[in-house]
Amino acid sequence: MTGPPRWSPWQYLVAGISLANLSFLRRWKEMLTYTSSDEYYMRLPPSPAQEYAAIFNVLWMGLLFAGIAYLISRVPPGKFQKLGYGCFLSLLVIPLNGLREVFGDRFPFLRGQLITMIGERSAAMIVLFFVGCWGISLLICSTPKLAEPVIQVGQSR
Repeated sequence: MTGPPRWSPWQYLVAGISLANLSFLRRWKEMLTYTSSDEYYMRLPPSPAQEYAAIFNVLWMGLLFAGIAYLISRVPPGKFQKLGYGCFLSLLVIPLNGLREVFGDRFPFLRGQLITMIGERSAAMIVLFFVGCWGISLLICSTPKLAEPVIQVGQSR
């Protein structure tokens, strides 16, 4: 096999809609679990028009994710393929933010209070650590001689 396996367009569509659903997870949580304590923020319960709008937003964002993934999968191997994969991975921040918003109700440090809880210096060190890990993985993946031992260890398992 010379390249990655190709998905059918339907698989791209399902993956795109799944990512879009994760992006709108907070909206779904608010609309589907409306309680009397939510009346402080919302004067009326969600109407069917709001539900249809949420469905429409998920569908068009799912088509957008699916289209981008489909186009990136068709890029021939080379430097542009790595750039396309990197751009798509950066788009995955949107669904991750939806998960962060929902989990922020249970874990308060996910609401943005992490920097005030641990301090600016510690937060900067965490960011630098992740940027360093990303840079090292990029270096290993872009240099074939460095990637060979990593691939051999992964294949031996």
